[in-house]
Amino acid sequence: LLLPSWLGVGAALRYAIDNGQKDAVINMQQHWPFFQTILSMCEMVFAKVDVNIAEHYEQRLVPRQLAAFGAALRQQFVADTKTLLTVLGTDQLLTQNHVLDRSIHLRFPYLLPLHLLQVELLYRVREQGEAANSELIKALLSTIVGIAAGMRNTG
Repeated sequence: LLLPSWLGVGAALRYAIDNGQKDAVINMQQHWPFFQTILSMCEMVFAKVDVNIAEHYEQRLVPRQLAAFGAALRQQFVADTKTLLTVLGTDQLLTQNHVLDRSIHLRFPYLLPLHLLQVELLYRVREQGEAANSELIKALLSTIVGIAAGMRNTG
């Protein structure tokens, strides 16, 4: 879900828009290189998020009583994506960066098995606790490294 990378971005943009500053935000997006860079980095992160994978992690690893929290975060992501797209003046992420869009989407099929494996390994390590053997821990660490490499900037 890459939560630390995007949580709050949509809320800040929505706050400005809802308080009559939409034109100023759009103007900043069009003419202020620093703001353009920030939004571009946010756009990249938003494009890397896969709410379906995040939901799979939650279903296997998160206590049922916290399910509503995960669902709310996924809904927040969808709302924040719409807000970002409004500010960017487009209806799809990375329309101005086809190379990055293609790169991200080409990596998704290779990351999926690593995510599925990581979910299962995390589950087993948690179940075994202190008794988890070193091979299991090494396998888990390998998925972490593999996902981080595949994401190209974070895991």
